[in-house]
Amino acid sequence: MTRKTDSQEPLILISHDADEEKLAGRIAAALGVEIAAGFGERNETPLAIGAYDGKMLIGGLAGVTHWGWLYIRHLWIDANFRGRGIGQSLLGQAECEARRRGCGGLYLDTFDPRAAAFYERAGFVRFGRIDGFPPGHARIFLSKTLV
Repeated sequence: MTRKTDSQEPLILISHDADEEKLAGRIAAALGVEIAAGFGERNETPLAIGAYDGKMLIGGLAGVTHWGWLYIRHLWIDANFRGRGIGQSLLGQAECEARRRGCGGLYLDTFDPRAAAFYERAGFVRFGRIDGFPPGHARIFLSKTLV
């Protein structure tokens, strides 16, 4: 769909690309160039730490360091192994790696109030919340500054 404009307004074309993932990648790349020019390179480095019982994966932490912070994207412990300190151990290892990478802190988000309390016991503080996301719940944002 196009919109007719006079010479002072930009022509706007709205489309739903058949390959939305490819279009999203192009948009992210273009924005990334602008962000890097204003704020410096992200210097993203993935982080993944697994917890095993023998050869079986029973938990793990995954995230990425960028701009001097570690974003913890996922922390999971198999239900049969919870309450044994594995989560605290994974957070501790992630914090050590964040320090090794020169990070000033860690941040994450969760929908689960019990998980938020777990992170608070590990020294994280709440800094934001979106009510109704997902519906009937809240997304809670937490961070921990490294000294």
